[in-house]
Amino acid sequence: MTMIDLPAPGPAATDEQLAAWRDAVTTAGLPAPSRSRWQVLRAGVIGLWEFDVAEYWFADGRAQFVGQNQSGKSTMMALTTLLMLAGSLDRKYVDTFGESEKEYRYYVEPVTDDRDRRDASTSTNRGWAWVEYGRVGPLGAPEFFTTMLYTQTKRGVKQMTRAWVVCRGTARVRDGLDLAVGQAVTEPRELEGVDGLTVYPKGADYTERLATDLFGFDDTERYATVIEMLKVLRTPHLGQKLDPAWFTSQIRSALPPVAKSEVTELANGWQELEQLAHDRDHADEARKAITVYLNRAWRPWADAVLRLHADTLIAADAAFIKAGDDATAAERKLEQARARLNEETQNTIDLEKALGRTRADLMQLLRSSAYTTAVDRADDAKRLRADANAAAERARKATAQLATTRVDLQKATGRRDTTRAELGVARDEVEIAGGHAVEAATAAGLGEHAPAWAAAGDVDRFDAAIANRRGQVAALRKLIRAASTAAATWNTLDDLAQKAQTELHNRTAAATATENALQQAVQTLSDDLERWASALDEWAPPTEIRTQWITAVTDQTRVERPRELLTALLTHQWLEPVTVPLITRAADLRAAAKTATHQAAAADAEADRLAAAGDPIPSPPARWTRRERPAFPTAAGAPLWRLLDPVDDLDPAVLDHVEAALAAAGLLDTWVTPDGTFNPEHGADVVITTGTLPAATTSLAAVLQPAEDAATLTEAVTKVLHGIGYTPDGPLTTTVCLAADGRWQTTAAAGRAAPAEHGAALIGTAARAATRRRNIAELRARATAFRDEAQRLAGEADTVSTRVTSLRAIAGQAPTDADVVAAAAAHTAATAEAEKAGTAHRDARSREAHARTLSQEKSAEVTRYGTDNRLPTGEEHLDALAAALDTTATAAGTLRLALRGLTAATAAATDAADRFITEEDRVSAATTLAEDEAAAAELADTNATLAEQFVDADAQQLFAQAEELERRVEEYGPSISASRREGLARSKEAGEAENAWKSACKDHTAAGEHRDVAATAWWTPVDAGLTTARNLPTPDSRDLPAALAVLTTDVGDGEILK
Repeated sequence: MTMIDLPAPGPAATDEQLAAWRDAVTTAGLPAPSRSRWQVLRAGVIGLWEFDVAEYWFADGRAQFVGQNQSGKSTMMALTTLLMLAGSLDRKYVDTFGESEKEYRYYVEPVTDDRDRRDASTSTNRGWAWVEYGRVGPLGAPEFFTTMLYTQTKRGVKQMTRAWVVCRGTARVRDGLDLAVGQAVTEPRELEGVDGLTVYPKGADYTERLATDLFGFDDTERYATVIEMLKVLRTPHLGQKLDPAWFTSQIRSALPPVAKSEVTELANGWQELEQLAHDRDHADEARKAITVYLNRAWRPWADAVLRLHADTLIAADAAFIKAGDDATAAERKLEQARARLNEETQNTIDLEKALGRTRADLMQLLRSSAYTTAVDRADDAKRLRADANAAAERARKATAQLATTRVDLQKATGRRDTTRAELGVARDEVEIAGGHAVEAATAAGLGEHAPAWAAAGDVDRFDAAIANRRGQVAALRKLIRAASTAAATWNTLDDLAQKAQTELHNRTAAATATENALQQAVQTLSDDLERWASALDEWAPPTEIRTQWITAVTDQTRVERPRELLTALLTHQWLEPVTVPLITRAADLRAAAKTATHQAAAADAEADRLAAAGDPIPSPPARWTRRERPAFPTAAGAPLWRLLDPVDDLDPAVLDHVEAALAAAGLLDTWVTPDGTFNPEHGADVVITTGTLPAATTSLAAVLQPAEDAATLTEAVTKVLHGIGYTPDGPLTTTVCLAADGRWQTTAAAGRAAPAEHGAALIGTAARAATRRRNIAELRARATAFRDEAQRLAGEADTVSTRVTSLRAIAGQAPTDADVVAAAAAHTAATAEAEKAGTAHRDARSREAHARTLSQEKSAEVTRYGTDNRLPTGEEHLDALAAALDTTATAAGTLRLALRGLTAATAAATDAADRFITEEDRVSAATTLAEDEAAAAELADTNATLAEQFVDADAQQLFAQAEELERRVEEYGPSISASRREGLARSKEAGEAENAWKSACKDHTAAGEHRDVAATAWWTPVDAGLTTARNLPTPDSRDLPAALAVLTTDVGDGEILK
């Protein structure tokens, strides 16, 4: 992964620099740190909210989000800022608006809500949030510090899995720290191999790591204060959430913080001052100590105390001044509101007075005699004109009524003539319809009474006769259909019986064929089995077993549901008894071959060990336990055989006898010590002691000498050799003595030892080397023999396994009884089908006989009913009779309609005649009324015209003046109501302004009291002498102006109390 050193974009950044940042992000580059202190480089999330993978970079520690609403800007800020610093998923750190309603689980697990655009079908959801910091280390190499939060939820499980992770080292997200692989989110346990990565199950441990390693705090309390300040500043609506007093207190205490160590140092300083008072003789040292104390402890403390009290007093004075300004402004607003209220109140009063004056003028006008007289004349003229208009309207309506009645008379005349003609036509239609009905009834055979029914107009008799005859025809048709159905059923069942007989014949033949096929299948199986067994020679199953198999298969064909048996019988009764011993034999052979292989490997390993080792070491004693000897040869000692070499040109046969004699005497493997004595510190071991031989006695040094590498033990070995006698062929003359022929003696025993099979093996480098070569050769030969034996055993095992495989293959080629079982199943099914066909044939013949009897009975019933009711039994004759009945019914219906038309025509003619007489009377009355109303209207118009002539122009002027006054009265009402509403609104504003003014006055009073308290507190360090000690001027008085004047004076080295 490429790390890119990019300039931090700023207001003066060029297009090339901005493009370089864009290209670095799009090509998966990584930002490089540029400062020596830790600074945030980038952050991102994986699998949280609607982000699959999201990452953003900081420009010199700053980042800006730009995007549409609901694009995730606030969510990204919430997931990668305060949460990652606080190490807590408390709700107050989760919601971007500082509320406590939203949980962190919302960002991990989708919910089933239409407003949630994520897929809510997954049962398990995982995600990471991470922030990366970087700096340039002391050696110039970049260092990285990555904080991470892993969360996992399972649907239906309330607990949310979380892990706080810190990685400090070279691994970075997307470069050695892979938080996602493809579409899968990496779990914390998969990151255990990353250098510098630590997983914290608790957020408190994670926070402590950030406070100390990342931010350099010596305690977590200050870090918690910083987090709380960031939580306040992070809120979008800062003015609604910020507590100025708390925030100011935190900042003041932080610049600089008065540490506990300084307080302790101050207390120690006072003790040192007290001690200095007793050490006045050492004035110079005391003065230096006081100076150090004042510079390091007291003066910074005094400055901090003075600054704290000064800031409090200045803030209180500023608050008092601001509160006074606020009270003055509130008072001005109150005066303005009251002025607007008074103005609107006076406006309302003026409008009400104008309304009163207008009403008075109107009443005076209405009560005057001139107006009353004019009103009386006008009322008379109006009344007469209204009467004239009403009379004219009545005359007009009477004339219109006369015209209407004349039109109605004309209509009544036409109606009367029309109904008379329609009555004649109706009588003719009745006569014609009656004749048709009689003709149709006679043709349908309804009897000789039809003319009388037609003459009487009794259509109901026609209907009853037709209905009765139709019922008889319908009953006969029903009987004919029943007879036809019975005959058809008989024919059908007879056909089915014939088919059932044919099916029975076929099924019986099929059952016979399957029986023959079953017998043939059994015989074929027996022949195939014999042929298969004949090819096995001595491995073939016995004849009696094969006979039992065929018998078992034959018995199986007689059961209801036969199944295959031969393969199982062959496996259990022949294959397994034959192959199991062979398999066991092959396993034993392979185990023996494996053992031989292991023995060969052990022999080779021993040979390799001997080839790489030094001198051969004899086996430890078998009848007693000896200590574990240290490595040899050393200054502490060694075995005797290791420290001896044969003298030059010594006969090998002599060396063989000497080594055998030393071994038999128990001296060959004894331990040689520098002093030739045994000490308890040697433990369980045998130490050879040196002795002294008589003068002129030959010693063992004649044939043996100290080895070249005996070193410091050379002297001890020489003494040992000179203490043991030796003779080539004579008697053993000394207490401890050896002979060249293997004889030996000691103080406790004597004897003769023959050489070992291969001669000397321990004394002398050449002997030991020859022994080692011989032992290696023997081990190699033994290993070769073991390997040959393993190969032979493995070959024999392969032969046995081949035989087992061959037998299994032959068993797989054995015939099966599948064809026999199939033939048996087919025979069973065919037999069942034949039995079923026989039953079906008997049932079909029984049903055919019953249907034949029923058909004969139905035919006889049809003949009997037709004879009794004089009806034809043929379908064609019945259809003709039904048609005649339909014609008669139609004619009867036509007669009924004609009779109804005659009745209606008679009634209409009578009504039209009565209506004509009524309309003639109405025309006469309307003529008289129109003439009377016209005369009355003419008289009323003349009277109204005369009355209107008596109303003059002065009366008209009075009426106009009254209308104007009434209009003005009506207009004043809405104006007064609007003015009153405005007055109420301004009264409310004045009340609110007064409340605000009173509140401002209270705040001003409270601010003054707070300033007095701050001023009193200021005089406490002044009275304590701190201002004098810090070279501040002493005020002339103890009032507030004097205190404020001191606060602008320089303190110490130029620090200002502001």
